Amino acid sequence: MVVQPILNHTIGAFDKMQMYAVMNDARYEVGTSDAIGAHIHSCYEIYVNFSGDISFFHDSTVYGIQPYDVIVSAPGDVHHCIYHSSCRHAHACIWFVSEEVGAFLARRGIRGKISLPREDAERVPRLLRWLSNAEADPFLRAARLMEFLALLDNENSTAAKGTEDFPEVVGKMLSYIDQHLTEISGWESLSQEFFLSKSAINRLFGRHVGISVGRLIEAKRLSYAEKLLRADLSVTDACYRAGFSDCSRFIAAFKKKFGQTPLKYKQALFEKK
Repeated sequence: MVVQPILNHTIGAFDKMQMYAVMNDARYEVGTSDAIGAHIHSCYEIYVNFSGDISFFHDSTVYGIQPYDVIVSAPGDVHHCIYHSSCRHAHACIWFVSEEVGAFLARRGIRGKISLPREDAERVPRLLRWLSNAEADPFLRAARLMEFLALLDNENSTAAKGTEDFPEVVGKMLSYIDQHLTEISGWESLSQEFFLSKSAINRLFGRHVGISVGRLIEAKRLSYAEKLLRADLSVTDACYRAGFSDCSRFIAAFKKKFGQTPLKYKQALFEKK
């Protein structure tokens, strides 16, 4: 998948809320279905869609996405966009390092897909423009952020509970992966369980999940390993308990996904406490 940037604006740390935001408008040329791969973050992410022929994979659920739909991902949630065609994909992402904002989102149960009523959706572009204006008054930007979060917590907003319409067997395979994450071998296990060929499984995942079986399993295991490190397990214990059989491969995959080796990542976590 080739990304051709049209607009990419980033703002830095937002006072004590430690907010980072990117507004992106780019054309995505679909080549291989999982060239970008799954995303995992150690903080909350709020994704807002403006356009694009996409669905969104979040925590083993696939959502159909319309303009101004919002996806809220908690720390460790595996998520990514699924591109159904080469398209212009305009969207915004906001990441909150602040534990206070994360605690609010968790306390209010704000997670997964949220569809805003039309009158609220029409306010979103203006609010995001304020948030992305680095020269705006910090107090006013904080006020706009609170207004945006209030929209997500509005009783008129709709939290989606279902999964996009796709073959029942895909949902069953996703559930099977979650239930057998630490021992599953990959497409071979799915083939034996669901009596499907490798090519059939790859075709189903490519079309409906947007990522290969192997990459999805690796991402979910990395997410689980990150939680184990937070629980103060050793790197070796986190590696094997998450389902990895090779510590060197685990360390390399973890560093690629989180930007640090597991040991340095854990040390940084506990230095903050």
